[in-house]
Amino acid sequence: MKRMKLPSTQNTPKALGEAPDIVIPPFTPGIWDDDIDMVNLRKHITDQIRNTWNEGIDHFIKGEWAEAKTKFQDVLDVTNGDDGPAILLLKVINQHNCISPPNWKGYRALY
Repeated sequence: MKRMKLPSTQNTPKALGEAPDIVIPPFTPGIWDDDIDMVNLRKHITDQIRNTWNEGIDHFIKGEWAEAKTKFQDVLDVTNGDDGPAILLLKVINQHNCISPPNWKGYRALY
């Protein structure tokens, strides 16, 4: 596995206090297999966790928050409470007593 490197900028040096130009290469699907950081981030995720998470997020998007809560709790049970996204979405669900807002469109603002 190789570590992804950012290309160096070909610009002339900036004046003191000016931010450098940063060039980020386009995302490619190969990053999931080629970048050691991405591989390490997801190596604890099993098919069981992934499938349960997908079921939970499907319920969440549909506004079926009681069902989503069950699935996200299952993810936490399998991961010993160590899944940040499940923790976050359970917090949102619990703040709304497992009922999606009346104007629910399948997503929420993150600000």
